Amino acid sequence: MVKPGITKDKDEEEWHTKLLTYAQTICYLIGVLFFLLGSSIAVYIASNDLKEGAPSSPESALLT
Repeated sequence: MVKPGITKDKDEEEWHTKLLTYAQTICYLIGVLFFLLGSSIAVYIASNDLKEGAPSSPESALLT
């Protein structure tokens, strides 16, 4: 005969695993969003610098 506690522990473990999977997925998506946001800000700043005629990198500023 199966004890009720064993199935409860199994269900609780399965729920905990699903929760961790969802949390990992959400953290991954947040990381992707921050990466895209940072990339778009960097591209925006670089395009504004090129419009103003500023050097694109510190190394090229030293060479001029």
